[in-house]
Amino acid sequence: MQEDYYTLRAKADIEYSIWTKPEKSRIDFAYDTSSIASGIDDIISKVNDKIRSNNYDIETGIIAGYGFQYLNPLAQITFTDGTTVLYGPITFENIDDLINEALGNNRNPLNITVGMLHGLRNDIQSLDKHPFLSLEKERRLIRNLGYINPDSLEHYIARDGYMAVNSIFEKKLTDEEIRKEISDSGLAGRGGAFFPTGVKWGFLSSAQTEDKYLVCNADEGDPGSWVNRILMEGDPHSIIEGMIIGALGTFSNKGYIYIRSEYPLAIDRMQKAIDDAYAVGILGDNILMSDFNFDLRIIKGAGAYVCGEETGLIASIQDSRGMPRIKPPFPANSGVFFSPTNVNNVESFASIPMIMRNGSAWYREYGVDSISGTKLFSMSGEVENPGIMELPWGTKITDVLIACGGITNDKPFKALQAGGPLAGYLPSSIASTLELEPDQFKEHGALVGSGGLVFISDSSCSIQLNLLFSQFVEDESCGRCTTCHGGNQRMTEIFRRISKGNGREEDKINLDIIGSTLLYSNCVHGQASPTIMKNTVSHFSEDYENCVINKKCSGDVCSCPGLTKLIIVNQFDKNLDSAMNICPTKTIKKVNDKYSIDMKDCIRCGACIELAPEAIKKVSDGTVQETPEFLPRIFSDNHKSLTPHSVVIDPSSISTNVLVRGEKSLSGMDNLSI
Repeated sequence: MQEDYYTLRAKADIEYSIWTKPEKSRIDFAYDTSSIASGIDDIISKVNDKIRSNNYDIETGIIAGYGFQYLNPLAQITFTDGTTVLYGPITFENIDDLINEALGNNRNPLNITVGMLHGLRNDIQSLDKHPFLSLEKERRLIRNLGYINPDSLEHYIARDGYMAVNSIFEKKLTDEEIRKEISDSGLAGRGGAFFPTGVKWGFLSSAQTEDKYLVCNADEGDPGSWVNRILMEGDPHSIIEGMIIGALGTFSNKGYIYIRSEYPLAIDRMQKAIDDAYAVGILGDNILMSDFNFDLRIIKGAGAYVCGEETGLIASIQDSRGMPRIKPPFPANSGVFFSPTNVNNVESFASIPMIMRNGSAWYREYGVDSISGTKLFSMSGEVENPGIMELPWGTKITDVLIACGGITNDKPFKALQAGGPLAGYLPSSIASTLELEPDQFKEHGALVGSGGLVFISDSSCSIQLNLLFSQFVEDESCGRCTTCHGGNQRMTEIFRRISKGNGREEDKINLDIIGSTLLYSNCVHGQASPTIMKNTVSHFSEDYENCVINKKCSGDVCSCPGLTKLIIVNQFDKNLDSAMNICPTKTIKKVNDKYSIDMKDCIRCGACIELAPEAIKKVSDGTVQETPEFLPRIFSDNHKSLTPHSVVIDPSSISTNVLVRGEKSLSGMDNLSI
């Protein structure tokens, strides 16, 4: 059904007015992936059962999560006068209190009250006064979270959704005028490269072909980052509107949203939004009764991390193996099905409507000289209060940590891992001086990336963290470049051996060679994969030396399995029998009423510690026996015990792709190794 914008807006305003001021109180549950993981489905089921069985005059519904991950599950109550209050975390124990609150039976605010969204009550503070939101100057990208049902097209339109698209049609803005507004705003891509969006669109606009493709990269694969997911789950129409404007600014007629399959709720909400937009003529032919056509569909990715790179993503869209290719040609010349293509991030597209609605000068009110606007950041790791914030560029890292409640259990701040597994790992001495600004991170060999900030305490082991990330980049290599898949295998093997307590003095040299070799990979996955390793060796040399040379860990509790042992510190703890019974390898023994642990067979799973935390402790060992490894020893302490086929290399002079030929592997196959 084709309708103009004003007809749609009139209908939307009526529906939204009813939703914001209901005839009877309504409990809306924050329903997103984080909430599901926190058990929101069981909470909703329990609440609905109580309402039905008692015939309470209460409605229920859903909203998107507000960003307080540490307070999940969340719910908000909208009262008949329009007052809206947020509560969390909701548990089975406080369901009755929540229902009574909706019925108006409580005299005092609940102890789970988070803040007021709408209205005014003297006993409840406004949500924007909450400490977690103290650094947020203004919610722009996520302005609709908590204020709409994310499944409702009408709610989005009532809050000025699709107004920017309609304004472009009414004002008859040219593609050049659209791109100029975006360029003047200073919007730079939000996927990590931070390339100016207006300039990128210009490359596509100038292509003289009939078919042009606009692609939204929603393949968010960085561990510790979920900023794209929260937008797709919370405000899907903002992305669609941004893509329509992008199509108008580049003369594109087809679009794809590439979402990894691990985001099922995001896929469902985006698909419903697309279907609803088609149903009223916002997508398809003659959008909003204009002469402009734009088709949009979702592509489900298979979860390959390397498909976050635009050429790997394009290959996947074409039903080919997701492998990045060498550029040029760039996608703007040859992309999807060899046609001109632009790939932009979810957050980039979501920024477009508000820029076109409010103007470039408004957008530049926040930010720094090098980059403007606000950016979504996800805070996780060892912080008291993980979640999502929308912050202006230039916000201090230390202020972010304070807003998150500091490091858990008041432990010292050791390091910041930002931008995903290909970015950086910076000590607190550097991180504490930084602001959220891409150039500052680059100065220290790190990246802001897509917005994931992982805070780490001094109880964590840098070597173990390196092992986790090196395993990740090894597993996620597409296999196209020998430098990448072979180099990351070797790096992982070295860190695995170190974590087992068999580190060697020559490992630093070998890691340096591997890092230099990886630079010759075809794409950024291989080129950037040694970044965290380099940061560890340079910034956390004490951790490295302790694990490799001293066979001890600098952390409070070493997580490297070969550098730890379990000891019994309290023979009289009543939980020791349970710990002994749960041990999968039966390494806990009881002889003559005395407990002991045979470390030879212990797999260090930690199950016994969970059951008897006061009786069993993990401590650094320092007495590790070397065991046979897959990697042969190439360098001795004096670097002279080389095999006949080896080549002696001066690590200080390495500037080319070098691998040292080792001896036969245990399988009998030749092994290129370091």
